[in-house]
Order: sequence, then C-alpha cells, then structure tokens
Amino acid sequence: MSRYFRDSVKSAEANPCLVTGKFSLSAAAAVTSTDMLKVTSVTKTGTGTYMLTLSDTYNSLRCAQVNHVGTQADTIAKATAHDVSGAKTISIRTETAGVAADVATACEIHVSLVLRNSSVTK
Repeated sequence: MSRYFRDSVKSAEANPCLVTGKFSLSAAAAVTSTDMLKVTSVTKTGTGTYMLTLSDTYNSLRCAQVNHVGTQADTIAKATAHDVSGAKTISIRTETAGVAADVATACEIHVSLVLRNSSVTK
C-alpha cells in the first residue's frame, strides 16, 4: 500500500520542487552511478569537486542538504555553489578534515534539494 502513498509539500513558497537521490563514487573518486531524477549528469571537476547538472532551470535554490555515506572517517560532503536559474548547476565538494579531498573508499553522496519553481512570492 505504501507505494500509493503521496504527500504534498507544505510550503509558504509557490510550487516548491524536491530533487532527491544519490550518486556513487569509486575508491578512485570517480562517479560510478547516478540515481537522481531531474539531474542530467554528475561529473568530477577537480579534487573532491563534482558538478550536478539539472534538467530544468529554477528561480532559486531554497535548501541543499548533501551527505557522505561511507566508511571513510572525517569525510563530509557539502554544496558549495549553485546557478539553478542559468547554467542549471550545483557544485558539491567532499572534504576530509576540512580540506577538499577525493574519497579513498567507495561511497555514496546523498542529495536533497528544495528549489523554487515559481516567481510568485508569498
């Protein structure tokens, strides 16, 4: 029965759009798979830096939550820059002990985005 469960998003914003999913990294920090609707690609752009390209433009990014899921200690992932209204991109960086670094063990990066999909204000 749960596959039929749908819940609307309650928000003061008109038409918020949720983009959630994950991408997997190898022990060499290469992107091995992507499981995210509304994201056309995830590419490695530098040491510990990845670029998500969205399939559509949005008025603004309201919230970005990025998590590293793996066994490498002291490693985090975070969103560092975005241009959702023009280039349709979000930059994500993995860090170890506060410094941009490639992951040394295979892991997943989980991403949850809330995007504003309307120019109507509250």
